[in-house]
Amino acid sequence: MNISADIADKLIAVGTPMLAPHASVLFTSGDTSDGAYLLVTGRVAVSLFNREGVSLWSRQLESGSLFGLAAAINGNSQELCAVTEADSSLVFVQRECLTQLMRSDPAIGNEVLRLMSLELIDARRKLAMFNRTVPPQPHV
Repeated sequence: MNISADIADKLIAVGTPMLAPHASVLFTSGDTSDGAYLLVTGRVAVSLFNREGVSLWSRQLESGSLFGLAAAINGNSQELCAVTEADSSLVFVQRECLTQLMRSDPAIGNEVLRLMSLELIDARRKLAMFNRTVPPQPHV
């Protein structure tokens, strides 16, 4: 779920560039969030784990992905875990900058809403697989 180059440029202009080597933990479930990440180059895995540490949902992100949005916008702690799967270049966008851009530039606000809705749909589909019951087998 990549963002347009125009929106990426606007986020890069207000964000803080960072380099993260392979296997860097960007955030884990429960971490306080004060912003979102734009993946410029590299790969990141974003995952949801249950209390036992079993992965319930995972998505591989590539260049152009904007992630960590829900926690960044609402100020709650992270629900997901994000780890680099390759040496990566990212831009961290503080919550205040992100929300200001969303208010002042409708294209950015619309893009953030689009991305968050796609994430929700994807997560619901994958979690629904866990809720399916196996039909009873006839006894013979």
